[in-house]
Amino acid sequence: TILFLALTTIVYSQENSILFDGRTDDWKEQHSTVYDDSNEDGNSIELQTLRITNDKKDLYINFSLQEELLLNSDNDLTLYIDTDQNAETGYGIENIGAELRWNFGERKGFYTHADEQVYHNDIGFSSLPTVTSNNFELKISLQAKPDGTNKLFDGNAFNILLKSNDGGDA
Repeated sequence: TILFLALTTIVYSQENSILFDGRTDDWKEQHSTVYDDSNEDGNSIELQTLRITNDKKDLYINFSLQEELLLNSDNDLTLYIDTDQNAETGYGIENIGAELRWNFGERKGFYTHADEQVYHNDIGFSSLPTVTSNNFELKISLQAKPDGTNKLFDGNAFNILLKSNDGGDA
């Protein structure tokens, strides 16, 4: 398993222009943090690339998989975001403490700060395409308040982990 522990990256001020349309040709021209996994070490889901960037309003994530799947159904692919960069707080996994744990297949997540489930509208989450694919584009609002009070992103750096929990890639 390759741990893609984050991108302790200051992406807050990058000012990139991603057209959120399910096509990813605009990602190649953007300044973004890129992860490329050439190893075939996942038992189920094999992550190939991961790109992250932002503008003033949203965090954008683009990733590709070796094989197609329907992102919002029947998979255990999970996104973990540690927004305070403290492994002692949040959901402990792979040396991070994730404040947000988003399970794509269940179409919901868990916000540990308030100890409650969250849904798409709570974090300004969108994903494309909505059909089977091996390349996905996500956005999450940088102004999101999952519990209605506390901001999810309160700093300008964070850790991120994308992981298949059944022995797949990370």
